[in-house]
Amino acid sequence: MIHRNSQVTVDGVDLSLVVSYGENQNTPVSVYINEANNKFSGDYVYAIKTYQTHLSAGGRLGTANIESLNLLLNKKLNRPVYLNINGDNTGDISTVSLFTEIMTLINGP
Repeated sequence: MIHRNSQVTVDGVDLSLVVSYGENQNTPVSVYINEANNKFSGDYVYAIKTYQTHLSAGGRLGTANIESLNLLLNKKLNRPVYLNINGDNTGDISTVSLFTEIMTLINGP
């Protein structure tokens, strides 16, 4: 398994990003996004192909935004994606900005 993490500021919100995935294309990608000093548990969504399900709902990013981000990652990576977003201010972050930061972390240096 490959594990990568990064501390970033996205749209003015300080975040910890953690990405885990296997080298085999059949293994899922796990993406965890947590706002600094967070006390709130948010959405946890699983996507495979064009289907997805909320394993836990209640985040601030908004259902449409997290589903859009998860499907974008799923399509780009061509593998199942587990996506978890936590934080009080994550609703202020654009889907495109998060997608860009996640892909930068996955692609590495």
